Amino acid sequence: MHRFTRIATCVLMAGTLGACDATTSDDGSASVIPGAPVRSIVNSIQLPTTSADAAAMAFDLDGDGRMDNAFGRAAASLASALSGSAWQRRSDAALAQGEVLLLAEYIPIGDDATFTLFQGADPEQPPCAPDGTCGHHLDGTGAFSVAEGAPRTAPLTGAADGTFVGGPGELAVQVAFGPQPLTLHLRGAHVAFTAGPRVGDISEGVLAGAVTEDEMDTLLLPAAAAAFQEQIVAECTSLSSPPECGCAASSAAATALSLFDMDQDCAITPAEILAKEPTYMKLGPDVVIDGVPAVSFSVRFTAVPAAFTP
Repeated sequence: MHRFTRIATCVLMAGTLGACDATTSDDGSASVIPGAPVRSIVNSIQLPTTSADAAAMAFDLDGDGRMDNAFGRAAASLASALSGSAWQRRSDAALAQGEVLLLAEYIPIGDDATFTLFQGADPEQPPCAPDGTCGHHLDGTGAFSVAEGAPRTAPLTGAADGTFVGGPGELAVQVAFGPQPLTLHLRGAHVAFTAGPRVGDISEGVLAGAVTEDEMDTLLLPAAAAAFQEQIVAECTSLSSPPECGCAASSAAATALSLFDMDQDCAITPAEILAKEPTYMKLGPDVVIDGVPAVSFSVRFTAVPAAFTP
């Protein structure tokens, strides 16, 4: 049986989606009309920072009775070792600056409710203002288009009974844990959140699925290495002088180099992460989905109302 250890989610449906999607009560709140689409844009993707946090968002993806979130456990280990996560900082910046536009559509129809993700484009409101502040397209009133040619997957289905748990299925999820956004194709994917009385906000949700070894090796690990290297370049002053490389003692960059820079050249490569990860990050395949070995992956997300046409 597929289940979360904890569905720590709340959809505070608060809305600006239009009269066709909601009705307004005497107190000014809006309520979902069954069958009407509820559309949002993801405004945060949150990696776990502790082992307990990783366990809380874990999911039994392959039905073997064990809770799966290998990527989350690795992210939590790194966040603890490095006093924070370069991956999380990069994700936050990409969402705020509009590099990642992840649109969500939830259609509540009894036992046939659906949830879908789309890659967005063309924010009506510029993400960043002249004063350098960003995230203005994530104020709950933004309008977007769906990116032409972006991957699309069939909606995840589930029951809309106050708590929505959809899946299994496939999800194409755009993330940015390194310099460039990338799209993960999650197998055995699930999403969970609790729908509240108003339309549009997801105060907390969980996305879970499995990443193939190929995408782990060609997408996630290179992104992780690039994020570490960005941090090293930013924090260290003498990259031609290993092994210290001009990094402040006990800094996050110095710790990352001590963990992964096996050839002591002041740089971290995907190969070095691969060589070290079995003993430290443990990112090898831990589930088999449809006969394919894969790495379990689970993150929290939040979302705000958005207007778009799929």
